[in-house]
Amino acid sequence: MLKYKFIFFLLLASLNSFSQCDYQSILYDNATKTLYIKSNALTLELYETPYNGRFVQAFLVRNGNSFFIELEITRDSASQNLKPTCFEKGDRVSFSLSNNENISLIQVEDKICGIKNEAAGDGFTTVTDFLKVVITQDAFDKLSKNKVVLMRINSKNYNQTFVLKSELEELINNELVITDPSSFFIETVDCLVKPNFKR
Repeated sequence: MLKYKFIFFLLLASLNSFSQCDYQSILYDNATKTLYIKSNALTLELYETPYNGRFVQAFLVRNGNSFFIELEITRDSASQNLKPTCFEKGDRVSFSLSNNENISLIQVEDKICGIKNEAAGDGFTTVTDFLKVVITQDAFDKLSKNKVVLMRINSKNYNQTFVLKSELEELINNELVITDPSSFFIETVDCLVKPNFKR
């Protein structure tokens, strides 16, 4: 059930402050002089009913001079037998921007398959699917300047459109926090381009 995912998210939140430049991972390869950094989770959608729900998170990743968006889509249901999705190389995530432009980013891994969990006792089935798309220079420039209005995921086995709100209420460290999913890239990209590791 999404409540378990959300509890885990709150647990993660208690370990990390939510300032602009907080990272889930920071790695540096001395041999290749390559920096790898991954942002904390950025919530794009949180939808729940008593019987089903969906929780979408994005992570911005820098690996050397390459940039990526990793997506986690968690679905749960008490009535449906949900199945994990495998996203393959060439699958697309498209963004409709506030300036009326559209960009399309491509899955770079050969195959990434989701995971399924059936919670004992409450009858809920939970599936988390994963995508990783590379950010082209053109997309990088446009995402850095414009809010995202719609996000579309297109693959052979999964097609979904998400409306990214300009306000989303989240409970973080027992406090109600208002975030702006439509600006997830604008607000975080500087942390990849000009990383700040000070605490």
